[in-house]
Amino acid sequence: MVQVLLVLVALFIGSGLLIAGSGLFTTLLAVRMGIENIPELQVGIVLACFSVGFILGTQICHWFVDRVGHIRAFAALAALASCTALMHPVLIAPVAWGILRVLTGFCTAALYTIAESWINAKVPNEIRGRVLSVYMVTSFLALSSGQLMLNLSEPGSFILFSVVAMLFSFSLVPIALTRMEAPIPDPGERLGIFALMRISPLGVALCFSAGAINAAFFNLGPLFAQKSGFDTGQVSTFMAIAIFAGLLVQWPVGWLSDRFDRRKVVLWVLAGAAIASLLMVIMGDLKFSMLLILVAVYGGMAFTLYGQGLTHANDYAETTQLVSVSAGLLFAYGVGAVVGPVAASAFMGMAGPFGLFIFTGGVTTGLAVFVVFRMTRREPLPAEDQTPFSAMPATTPAIAELDPRSEPETEQPEAEVIEPDVLDWGRIQASRLPWSVR
Repeated sequence: MVQVLLVLVALFIGSGLLIAGSGLFTTLLAVRMGIENIPELQVGIVLACFSVGFILGTQICHWFVDRVGHIRAFAALAALASCTALMHPVLIAPVAWGILRVLTGFCTAALYTIAESWINAKVPNEIRGRVLSVYMVTSFLALSSGQLMLNLSEPGSFILFSVVAMLFSFSLVPIALTRMEAPIPDPGERLGIFALMRISPLGVALCFSAGAINAAFFNLGPLFAQKSGFDTGQVSTFMAIAIFAGLLVQWPVGWLSDRFDRRKVVLWVLAGAAIASLLMVIMGDLKFSMLLILVAVYGGMAFTLYGQGLTHANDYAETTQLVSVSAGLLFAYGVGAVVGPVAASAFMGMAGPFGLFIFTGGVTTGLAVFVVFRMTRREPLPAEDQTPFSAMPATTPAIAELDPRSEPETEQPEAEVIEPDVLDWGRIQASRLPWSVR
């Protein structure tokens, strides 16, 4: 395990820098648009453009890798993402920022896919569950750290945009200097939405709704805190606490869902998120300490929904379908991530900052009703027949192959380190990512 992690340390560092930069970027844009007095609906549309680009990136980035290989593709896309960050303070206009967000989302999805496919290809089957856990923790900690970087300078200046660009650029360094070979091609496919609905309607609903409320919170949570009268340091703390709580609650909720009817656990999770949202709305102006408690409860509940939806669908899928199910559900999550910020911003335009939590409370309440309905339509699986819960980051389909619940048909190759004096760059050539959309 230690040897593999040492081999993969470059990929973890590069991914962590990329995630931290992306987390800071989203929060910075929301706060900056609040400073520029851009209407809430326009803020939601601009920020939702990232998810549009992200969906496109996960589907077509393999074309770039096919042409130039993993390292060169990563270098080019990291440079392009850095440039888009630097262009934001130059072109301060919602339309321009919307276009740049599509481009940033595309680059980010491609960079995640390259790094995650590399991680998947180099991890032996017997320890991939532990490596996935390390990657999950790395992702959440990097995302939380990105929020706290908002305190490095005033959001109204260009400095934080430069910090984002530097993080994107620095993510390239460990990847470019790695001595590992590029992944071996291993094409896969994604199940269509109707096939997924036949397997698990509730799994699809959970993942779509998780995308909607999580993207709404990530994108508009900073604007909510800003318009509620909190300063920059409090905005960053508000976001970081919610994300960190989401990390801490993943495994306790997963442990419970493996031992009881998973739908009942999901119902309690939804109730917790809905109650936290309702309390933030009806209590109005809260002390910052009380708001942090409520948002920690909300984040701890809401950020487990994607993993619960994925695991519930896997309970009813064939073992050979698990990777394609994960890819299809991630697409449903992405579609929800496009819809969520736009819908939530419309609520904020009508009801003020607390419209964000009117939206999240409404979605979680409606989803809880659907869970109850599904409980009347299908008998629960015995606990011993359920697939074990595994915390899964909602990034790209490439990481789904690291899920210990799947059983690859072939053994993954052992991680190989190429010594500098025998490094053959001809071997690092264009290859398809370990998945493709058909």
